[in-house]
Amino acid sequence: MKERPIIMTAESVRAILCGTKTQTRRVMEPQPIFYDAEAEYRYDGLSDWGSNHHYFERLDANGKPTEQYESVGRCRYGAPGDRLWVKEAWGEYKGGDPLCPKTLFYRANYANEVATSINAAFGGAKWKSPMLMPRRLSRITLEITNVRCERVKSISAADAIAEGYESIGRYIDDWNSLNEKRGYGWETNPYVWVVSFEMIEGRNQ
Repeated sequence: MKERPIIMTAESVRAILCGTKTQTRRVMEPQPIFYDAEAEYRYDGLSDWGSNHHYFERLDANGKPTEQYESVGRCRYGAPGDRLWVKEAWGEYKGGDPLCPKTLFYRANYANEVATSINAAFGGAKWKSPMLMPRRLSRITLEITNVRCERVKSISAADAIAEGYESIGRYIDDWNSLNEKRGYGWETNPYVWVVSFEMIEGRNQ
């Protein structure tokens, strides 16, 4: 069992803590390049030689399996049984009293307008990027239950709900806000890792 960090938005953190988010889709980087660029490929699961490599099977012109496979490597987020610790936006404030411990805040706990007033109340303390969160401050630990590969447009209505959204349309809006400028907008239909998980540790404060 290995443990790796994963960044989540404030919205995703709230959904995880509420139990409504049990999946996340992340762009495969680099995108897979198959030997036969004109052929259609179908995701066929993990390799059976114990290396946790995911592979696709090439289909013929009639959509039939050919028993010709191409690996796309391991998922960088891990494999079933591995754990993810969540990195999120956060802040710390230490008052003038040297005996006063630092106060820790998590951005996901506050609405936008409240978050601004909290910063002002505590000397203008700034929210810190999730990238800077150390392991000791993470409040959520997830265990991976499944990993697969697919195109982002393959998401189903049930998957959108598992992502913490009420509809695919809402999911598309957020997907584009996070990925379009990176060249992986919805219309480009990139390959993604679909990571399913369950929360094994999580607290609201």
